[in-house]
Amino acid sequence: MMKVLSLILASIALASYPSSSAIEEPSTPAPLLQVSLSSKHGDVFAFDLFREMASTQQGNVTLSPASLERLLLLLREGAAGDTHSSLDKLLLGKQGVPSAIQVQSADALFVDQGFSLKPVSVPVHHVSFAQSPGQAVKAINDWASKKTHGMIPGIVTDKSITTNTRLVALNAIYLREKWLCPFEPNVTQKAPFHCADGTTCTVPMMLQQTEFRYAEGEDWQAVAFGYDAQGRKGEAGFFIGILPKASAHDFTQTLTVQKYNAIRQALAQAKHQKVLVFLPKMDLDSGIVSLKAPLKKLGLSTMFSDRADFRRFSDKPLMVSAVVQRCRVITNEKETIAAAVTSAIVEERCIPLEEIKEIHFDRPFIWLIGDLNTPAPPYFIGQNGKP
Repeated sequence: MMKVLSLILASIALASYPSSSAIEEPSTPAPLLQVSLSSKHGDVFAFDLFREMASTQQGNVTLSPASLERLLLLLREGAAGDTHSSLDKLLLGKQGVPSAIQVQSADALFVDQGFSLKPVSVPVHHVSFAQSPGQAVKAINDWASKKTHGMIPGIVTDKSITTNTRLVALNAIYLREKWLCPFEPNVTQKAPFHCADGTTCTVPMMLQQTEFRYAEGEDWQAVAFGYDAQGRKGEAGFFIGILPKASAHDFTQTLTVQKYNAIRQALAQAKHQKVLVFLPKMDLDSGIVSLKAPLKKLGLSTMFSDRADFRRFSDKPLMVSAVVQRCRVITNEKETIAAAVTSAIVEERCIPLEEIKEIHFDRPFIWLIGDLNTPAPPYFIGQNGKP
């Protein structure tokens, strides 16, 4: 029986999170490594973070766990002590499976001129945060735009940089994958979309009737849109659309990694069957989103505090003041284009002066004359009520 599925996307998920390979410029073909770093531990972190972000939003939520993961790995490189331990608990493992999805990834550190940075494994760019903050912001944003082929034109603002800023750590990822079964542009038409806030808007709706991997459960329907691997080796990549049978917001709050894996397994085991799919064209730009609050809730509060320890970056006392991410995802009849940049602002924290205790004997007090060690009564003892 032909299935009819009109997709309201609760999330955008690829079959796996590929690891980094050097980003090439748009004019240069990119010979890319197809490797995924997906693991149970990292998946748990990704879905915990997604639920935390979605819990406070009714509308669009767009997140790149893979980009955030790469940034946290970079911060972990400079961390020590409890800061390193807290980062270590949340990160993906090193084991991976080959993936046919081509993801371009790049890391960088923008460092304040004159700041003594210990050796690191990523490219370092020197800027002057104190003397030329505008130029520093432009350099960082130009890097973000270049590494995402113009998809992310900016990730920091003038307000992001202070006189205490010493480092800005960055990761950028970019992918562009063609559908295995493209949609026909002349079939796309205006159609209603029932928004999360209860309103209805009109969107360009793509339409296709073909054989897909389709599965459904008690509270969901799902379909896997394959990408054209073009002969590349590795695990096939998919755009997985999940349509909750009730509220997408409520469903997201129950979307654990175990539930997602059950959906993914059902799709992997499903036979191809004819499905009539209505999928909206999308151009989602998250804007610059702060990840500080959800990361602190998930166990990374130490790196944002005076207890932060980044001695492997520098002997100077450092702390993370902000972690932000910006994502953009485009789906059309031909392909999916997605990019994200994640950044962390690292500042030199002030070491608090040793606290000076004060005691004012300007009211009645008790006094004694004796010593501190002898187990004997004091020579004198009294209460001074009026000198």
